[in-house]
Amino acid sequence: MDPEDADHPTIHGLRGTGILARAEQGYEVVQIANDIGMSRQNVEYYMRFKDQLKVGVDGQKRLRLVKREDG
Repeated sequence: MDPEDADHPTIHGLRGTGILARAEQGYEVVQIANDIGMSRQNVEYYMRFKDQLKVGVDGQKRLRLVKREDG
């Protein structure tokens, strides 16, 4: 996973990409749901991807830190 992807993640599909692009621009969940024509719950489902990606990247950073101490 490229750490740059944590700042600008992409997801396959037009819905997911549109949701993440709007979230990155600062739109609220309710605004995104209205623009795309989805429920707030569905928008939040797609936005979990960004949160999961951040957790993964943060985990990789911790692993690199541990590796440097051992090496």
